[in-house]
Amino acid sequence: MHKIISMGRHLTTFTVGVHNHDYWEIVYCTSGNGTFKSDNGYSMDYQTGEVVLIPPKIAHSNESTHGFTNIHLTMDNIALSNINFIKILDNPSQILYHTFSQAYYIYNCDINNKFNLLSILGDLIGNCLIAFFGVKQFSPIIEKIRMEIIKNFTDCNFDLNKILIDKTNKPEYLKKLFKKETEMTPLQFLTETRISFAKKLLKARVTLNKNIAEISHECGFEDPLYFSRLFKQHVGCSPLIYSESNEI
Repeated sequence: MHKIISMGRHLTTFTVGVHNHDYWEIVYCTSGNGTFKSDNGYSMDYQTGEVVLIPPKIAHSNESTHGFTNIHLTMDNIALSNINFIKILDNPSQILYHTFSQAYYIYNCDINNKFNLLSILGDLIGNCLIAFFGVKQFSPIIEKIRMEIIKNFTDCNFDLNKILIDKTNKPEYLKKLFKKETEMTPLQFLTETRISFAKKLLKARVTLNKNIAEISHECGFEDPLYFSRLFKQHVGCSPLIYSESNEI
């Protein structure tokens, strides 16, 4: 369990003097940028949308030339290295920002089940930090394309080329950049996402009471025959055989 001990926020601030905590301090930068410095000479720069984790007992300061705002909290237990600062980037949907904001609101309000809600949000924050730690980061434009694909892959009419053209007037450049960063083309990523989802539905096909054509359509494939050929090409067997062999 990840228990929230305290919460606070800084409006536009330039310096926070040297201090330390008995617990982990977790700081979400909501605007601006700055640098955390520890008393042992270690420093870490940060900017908007990044979360800095400071382990217990480490004396540190927070300095900024142009100012920063943040939401910060202390938490009793996180299963990460407690030697130096850790920096984690929020995901594109800003799940950490929204969770920090809700936790801050609940922390400062008198509402029913306040501590139960904080317990749930504390676990969500802690588990997200662990999950996001070490995750490969992509450039903003490639991350946006990935998120567009993930949000729309179930749509049979999803036009991948239109997304690439909308993002820039150089779709071929984007395709090359996408492959450089993700090691696959945008079309390969779209196909892999659809096939991965198809596997989940096929495993539960009997429970869901769906046939192969229906699953094909729900995964973004308008033509069931094309879906079957593509699935066999990627998985090594037909959708029906995969479903029968992996039924939940």
